This record gives sequence, structure tokens and C-alpha cells, in this order.
Amino acid sequence: GMCGQLAQLNGNNGFIFYGRDDDDQTFRAKTAGDVNGDGIKDFVVAAWTADGENGDKSNAGEVYVVFGKASPWDAWMTADSLNGANGFIFYGNNENDQAGSGFSSGDVNGDGYSDIIIAAPGADVGGKENVGQVHVIFGKATVWPVSITNSYIQ
Repeated sequence: GMCGQLAQLNGNNGFIFYGRDDDDQTFRAKTAGDVNGDGIKDFVVAAWTADGENGDKSNAGEVYVVFGKASPWDAWMTADSLNGANGFIFYGNNENDQAGSGFSSGDVNGDGYSDIIIAAPGADVGGKENVGQVHVIFGKATVWPVSITNSYIQ
């Protein structure tokens, strides 16, 4: 069955991506176009119930952008292995932001790189609760940081 097939993934025929922590519910994923401009499609994985970089922001949400590559993959990869060269992590700003509960990609600024669009429906803005925010991270060919927060985008 399918379980046996997944156990046989070895990096050459596919791989498994794991989230960071208990109850992150890392399960929504989709291709993202070419975010880093290397000619290979990348993908995005969301864990909107994740608790942030230090685990202290309940349901802040985390979004993992993994850069595609032509060379062989390991049989499995964890979100914590993202290092800026192979992808990055976007962290929701505050508790209950639920960043990543919705996400998409596309070249919204016309520079030829795919951009990442991340919804955070639980974000509080301007003293109003659960107004929500959408974060847009522009793709680029230069070096990426390991983690991205709202302060990186502004």
C-alpha cells in the first residue's frame, strides 16, 4: 500500500518533509514557482498552528519555503534544516495570527521572481482583533536569511 511506498522514499525517488514541533500540523503544501531565481521551482509548506520561532506564540503560524534543486535530496528534510541557502521560514508575528492558513505565489511585482503571499487571518491590527493581514515576500536571487518576520518585510 501507500505506506510501504512512502517508506521507500530515499531522496532519489522523492523525500519526506517534517515540521518543527508537536502539534504544528504541517500538512498544507504547494509549488511556489521560482522564488530564488535559479530556474528550478520551489515549494511552500504551511503550519498555521505552529507556535513561532521560540515556541512561545501559540498558533502564530509558520511557513516554510523550500528551494528546489537538481541534485539529489536526502530521504527526509526537517523545517529546522532550512538555512537560507536551501529555503527559509516565515514566522507569524503574534499569538493566534495563524500565518499560513492561506498562501499562494506568483510574480506580483513583475521582476521575474515568484513572490510568496501569506495570509494571517487572526492578526490584530490597529487595536482591532482578528482583522487579519496578508504578508507578501518578494522573490530575489540574492542571499536569503534563515528566518523572516514582519520586520524583514517592512
